[in-house]
Amino acid sequence: MKRAALWASAIGLASVHANGFADPAVVADAPAVLSSTRAQIDFILDNPLPESEYAESKRCVFPNSYRSVEILDTKHLLFWGYRGKVWLNQLRFECLGLRKDALLVFEMRERTLCDMDGFQGAPRSGGMGVPFAVHCLLGTFEAISEDQAEALRVALARHAQSPTPTPTSTPASTPQPKTSNEQ
Repeated sequence: MKRAALWASAIGLASVHANGFADPAVVADAPAVLSSTRAQIDFILDNPLPESEYAESKRCVFPNSYRSVEILDTKHLLFWGYRGKVWLNQLRFECLGLRKDALLVFEMRERTLCDMDGFQGAPRSGGMGVPFAVHCLLGTFEAISEDQAEALRVALARHAQSPTPTPTSTPASTPQPKTSNEQ
């Protein structure tokens, strides 16, 4: 809950710092260059914000409180509300097959959209044979600012475009068969 707000806030601060807009006195302990997304995430988790910076999470939102839902990736949704309200929803699990252009079909059990409610991503084109996303589960709703939402959008887009490192394999030494003279 609080981790999502911390993550979104810190990504925004890291982006501001990287662009040279941050107060140098505030970020004096930050690494000079955060070369990778992994380094940014590690820095964020190692340097928590004060308790006053955490947003309150909500378990549910009313359908009439948001005007649109933006799919950031297979794990994050932004619910855009009215008068500058934005909620980040970190899905319970990665939603395999969820595409940014999908039409979301929510399964509400009550009159509100809540943590643990399910949904699927349906293709916008009515083409036959186009698969739906697997059944996905919402997480809690974290209130974030529009600036934090934009910073999160940029950071996740950069992460999606960065090449995935491939593990290097070292050739294992193959045991030599013992000869009849060895014991």
